[in-house]
Amino acid sequence: MVVAIRNVDVDPDAPIATWPYEALVTLIERGGITDWAILARAINRQPWGIVARQIEEYLAYSRPYGVAPLTSDPAGTDA
Repeated sequence: MVVAIRNVDVDPDAPIATWPYEALVTLIERGGITDWAILARAINRQPWGIVARQIEEYLAYSRPYGVAPLTSDPAGTDA
């Protein structure tokens, strides 16, 4: 894994579905393409699984830099 996950105990060899939510958020916020590929593979394997749901939950309230225009409501009615 490329990203150092501070303040979270994660076994890099453990399945990503067993990682804590904070570790997934760190991959999204501070990771690179290699880290995001790990998330994408997990979501591809189980589109309705725990990793996909946790990423969905994070993206529901977060506006990562540069992504807000892509994830906002085109009609401008999102809250």
